[in-house]
Amino acid sequence: MEIIKGAMKRGCSKLLLYETVRQPKRATIMACTMGMSLMWMNSGMERTGAHWRKMLEEVGSKTVRIDRHPSGVESVIEAESA
Repeated sequence: MEIIKGAMKRGCSKLLLYETVRQPKRATIMACTMGMSLMWMNSGMERTGAHWRKMLEEVGSKTVRIDRHPSGVESVIEAESA
């Protein structure tokens, strides 16, 4: 994220991330299965919207919105330079 930050211009650049955003409560079976697979295979984790916002803020970006289809697992996260 730090590398991307250097390439973004304030007021001009947008960052679109296509990622899995875990719901804090009532996650779907598919989302739970993916999360367990990540933990089992490579000690990874699924992030919630709050995790993504915090991570983007730490590199000087602001989360504009997170869009997800109600029955989907993946989301589009839109961010811009703060």
